[in-house]
Amino acid sequence: MQPRAIQFVVEGYSDKLFAVTCQILRHTYCRRLVEQGIPLQQIKQWAGHKSIQSTFRYKGSIDQKRY
Repeated sequence: MQPRAIQFVVEGYSDKLFAVTCQILRHTYCRRLVEQGIPLQQIKQWAGHKSIQSTFRYKGSIDQKRY
């Protein structure tokens, strides 16, 4: 399935259930990977980020929750 097709399905269900977007799903997925201790470089690759800085923000959000 193409990414745009998945986005279309998610947006269709979002209207019926609750406000959810592909971006929210992606952020939740990456954040949970960080919580499980997956290396940021691996998450960067899986998420398709060009910069490690984009991935590093997930670690920052986890650190802020702990303190």
